[in-house]
This record gives sequence, C-alpha cells and structure tokens, in this order.
Amino acid sequence: MIDKYNDFILERLINESLIYFTPPIIKVLDILQDDNKIAEDLFNLNGIDVKPDVTFVNLSDREGYFDFSTMKNVQRIVSEFLPMNKLGAGEINDIATKPYIDLINLLWGHDIIQDKKPSSEVFTKSRNPIKIGRLINNLFPGKYTDKEVEVFVNKFKSTVEQTGERFIEVSGDEIGNYYNHNKYKEMSGTLGSSCMARQNKGIFQIYMDNPEVCKMLVLLEEDRIIGRALIWKLKTSDYLLAGTGNSAEYFLDRQYTIKESDVEKFRTYAKEKGWSYKTYNNHTNLEAVTYNGESKSIKMTVNIIKKDYIEFPYVDTFRRYDTKTGILYNDIENDIENIGCYILNSTSGGYEVVSDDVYSDWYDCHIDRDSAVYSRPLQDWIYREDASEVTIGDERRRGWYPDNYDDIVYLEHENGYCHIDNAIWSEYNNEYYLDGTTVETIVRIDNDTAEPEEYNYSIYESFHKKSNDIILVKNLMNKEWFIKLSDKYSDWSTTSAVVKDLLSLDYKKEWILKIFSIETFLVKIEDEIDYFYLTEEDAKLFGYEIETRKVDNIVSSYHTDWFDYYKQIKSYENNISLFRYTPIITLDELFKKVINEDEEIDLSEINSDNSYWEQRNWFIKELMIQK
Repeated sequence: MIDKYNDFILERLINESLIYFTPPIIKVLDILQDDNKIAEDLFNLNGIDVKPDVTFVNLSDREGYFDFSTMKNVQRIVSEFLPMNKLGAGEINDIATKPYIDLINLLWGHDIIQDKKPSSEVFTKSRNPIKIGRLINNLFPGKYTDKEVEVFVNKFKSTVEQTGERFIEVSGDEIGNYYNHNKYKEMSGTLGSSCMARQNKGIFQIYMDNPEVCKMLVLLEEDRIIGRALIWKLKTSDYLLAGTGNSAEYFLDRQYTIKESDVEKFRTYAKEKGWSYKTYNNHTNLEAVTYNGESKSIKMTVNIIKKDYIEFPYVDTFRRYDTKTGILYNDIENDIENIGCYILNSTSGGYEVVSDDVYSDWYDCHIDRDSAVYSRPLQDWIYREDASEVTIGDERRRGWYPDNYDDIVYLEHENGYCHIDNAIWSEYNNEYYLDGTTVETIVRIDNDTAEPEEYNYSIYESFHKKSNDIILVKNLMNKEWFIKLSDKYSDWSTTSAVVKDLLSLDYKKEWILKIFSIETFLVKIEDEIDYFYLTEEDAKLFGYEIETRKVDNIVSSYHTDWFDYYKQIKSYENNISLFRYTPIITLDELFKKVINEDEEIDLSEINSDNSYWEQRNWFIKELMIQK
C-alpha cells in the first residue's frame, strides 16, 4: 500500500516540467501582484508546465538571486530519500489527493528527510543559482523591457521580510545622532559615501532646531542604520492633487541607503503615509516630486526658525535659504530679487551668497553684474569691455565672445564679427569673408614660368561678390578670349570672376587678359581706301610699313588682344585692296609664317626675341588652330 502511494507521488512529480515556487516567494508575489504585472504573471505560473526545466524555486542567500532544482534532480532525491513509512496513512492520503500546487507546500512544511524545517534535500541539494531578472526573461522571453524587470526586482527585494528591520521617525537632537557614521551597519552604498557621514553634530543645527518642520525617517536593522531620509513639513507646494485642490503636507527628501533596493521601502512608507517624495534620488533634480503616483516639477517652501545659524549642512533639495524670512526653497536661483539668500551647497559647513556678482568660468572669478555681459554661445559671463558681439552667421553662434577668443573674426565687407565656422579665408587677400557672399575668382594664369606650356588656368581664390577688385564672368562671356578659354579649360566655365589685376581695357573699353594683350598699328598702303592694323612684328614679317603720318581722323594704333586680332585678320581675307587687288593677308599665311611651317624666318631684322615667337607659336597651336 505504501509503495503504491509512493509511486503515485513520484509519478505526479515528474510527469511534467512543472514550476513550483516556495511559500516565501509566493508570499511576496501575492503582495506585489496587484501593482506589478510581472509579479502577477509569476504568481499565476506556479504549478504550470513551462519550457525551462526549472522547479522548486526558492530565495537565495545572494541578494538578487533565486536558486532552483531541475525536475530530474527532484525525482532522484525524492525516490532515494522519501521515507513514506514515517508518514501516517492520513498524511499519505493528503499527499495523494492534494492538487499539484499544494505538493511543494506539503514538502516544505514536513520534516520528511530530517527533523528540521524546511530542510528537505529537495531544497538543499543539487541547487542552481540564477539571477531573478534572468529567470523572468527565460520564463517570459521578450515580454518585458529591462527597465520593467529592474523595477520588479527592486520591489521584490524591498518586500522580502528581513529579521530585525524597522522604521523610526526622529527629530531634534536625535537627527544629529543618526548622521553619525559609527551607527551605520556598514560604510557602503549612498549612505556610506554621503558627504555628511563624518560631519560634527553642530553642522545639522538647521535640522535639529526645527522639529516642527524637519524630521528624519531612519531604517534600522538590529539597531544599526541601513538607511535615512529627511521629512519636511511644507509651507507651500504647487503640487495639487487632481480634482481635489489638495496638496501633500509632507515631503520625503533624498533617501540614503546601503542597498539600492531599500530605496523602495522608503517610498512605500511615504506612500502609506500620504507623503510626496523626491522623484529622482539624487542631488541635482531639485523640483521633481512624486505624489500619488504622479511626478511633476514643483516649487516648494519650508518655513524654519529665522536665526543666525553658525554653519549649514549640504542640503539636497531645499537649497536656497532666505535669511530675511527664514524660508527654504527647492531651487538655487540667483536672480537679482534673491540677492542676500544663502545657497546651501557646501560640504564643509559654509554656503554661497546670492549677490549682484556673476561667476565667470572664462576668467575664473566673480564679475560685477553691471560690468558683465552673458555669452550665450559660451553659456558664461564675461567682461563687457573686453567682449565683441558676433551678429553675423548662424543664429546658434551669434552672441558675445571675449576679444581674445580665437574663433571669431572681423569681416570688413560686413562691418561686423563672425564665427570662424561661418567664414571663408582668402590667402590672396589675407582676409575673411562671410560664407555665401563670395565668388571663386581666377587670380593667376601662369606659375611665373617663361614656358607657355606651364600656364595654369585653374589657380583661383575666394573674393567678395561686391569687391571692386574683380570682374564678374557675366560681364566677360561675350568676349572672344573668354569663349576660347572656356572651351579649352573647364575652370573658366565654372569660375565666377577674374581678378582685375589680370585684365586691361582694350580700345573698345572691354576687358581683355593682360597676358595676351598687344598693340596693333595702322599699315601704310598706297592710295588706301581701307585701313588695316597689324602688330609691328607681323608688319615687318610681311614687308609692310607702319603708317607714321596722320591720316585724316584715323587712329594710328589699337590696344587689343591676340583673340580679337586674329579674328580681325580673318576678316581681311575677303577684303581686296587697291594696293594689289588681292587680299592683303590671310590667317593661314600668317600662321605659317609665325610657326615656321614653310620657311625659316630671319628674325634679325625683326625687333623681338625668340621667347616672343615661342609664346606666340604655343598660343596659335593651343588656342587658335582648330584640330
């Protein structure tokens, strides 16, 4: 009979991979499940078949951990050690008839293996540790975020009953006593690292002298401090409870604890008392307050006894103290209307006085407000007399800068300062221009070499659009030389301007390139009807004489360039003169003469050196002869 029931129990244990939580875990989950979805899901999972082989889950000695057995190990342990003969028939019947969910409770409460509870080897042998968060993710993959898991773990840890743990509220001189680090359980966590832990008692006078409005909530474990937080009775609060017009009467300040999970215990205490509490448990967020589950940015005040306190503690929230009224404010505003207030931000008993001075990080000193100007880009105060205002460029870079700030420049064309990121530097002009106001301008045509082949047509710089030193391309586009160069060199078609120093005005008052400019002269022709102009070299080359006498009102010479000159020669080809009744000269003839294709030229009688002919030879071949 006993063997039959024994087999029955084992069969029920191992038939499926059922997850069981021990009573201590179930107790905590039952408390938390109304307000936490993870707790609810875990509570409802007890006794259910799950994919991970995890069962008999119990609290671990390690904070933040559970431990568990596998169903295989449970089968082995129970089959080896379950002494059914120690149970009465009624007890065996209870086991057999209990639902699965109660099976672990029966094993937990019975001294089945040994005479001490709950020491069944099911709970002590072949146990595996696992982080609480990891178990949740294994049981509910992808269902909860890391933040949701973290919140649950902290709530779980804070709810676990721990022997000798209790809250007390103290006031007056006792506040100073409970700041004493010698009473701490250990020097760890935010409690152990607090800057007030080793201060003398007198520094807390502002707390101890005001028991009506300032108390301390202390968490003890066997009379050792494991956490503390100040409790303030508020004079005013902007935090109104929706629909009621009521606000919280008390505020729980920053909580200093050894264990992070204990913070939740303080907040639970505050909620049960109907208090508001600090939303972010730090010293930076002074106005974030949580009340009835709702967080807002709130202005609060506390009214303390107005007296001359000798020293002050570092105050986490109510940091501004008005010595004239005895009111503490949860801000550090240093506006002009708050001059004379104390900012309680010293860890050594001192304070900062709100004055008409402003502090400058740039100069590392205080500056009289009337002598200062605020730099929005630097987010700092600087001396007005040593500052320049950037009014040009991107809006985010505008504002006041110190005169010696490296990244601001003065723009002559804009008559103002600009941040260097919004400016363009011109090496040619040795000055800055505002980005968007410049044009790419050709400033050189060659590289100062005598060899024509070394001409570089792509050397350009930035110039201001309104500069008087440039000629815009739009004013040159119809010129023969510009058309030729644009066809030959892409830079000329993409560049917006040419520096005026490279240009000169021809006889038509049009701009031409100096490098290709020439003088042409009136050619002497007998019984002339038409008038022709050639360079002095070409005239000699073809045996013509330059007209020296004044002929009616005819101009004796023209300032032009090679481009227009050869265009003019081309027009001569169909012009029959009375001189020979043949064309005076053709362009082909001229080119042949110049580039020495048909005959050697005796240059001894022509007043020009070889470099002149080399340059011209190159010009004809590169820019004039159509290949």
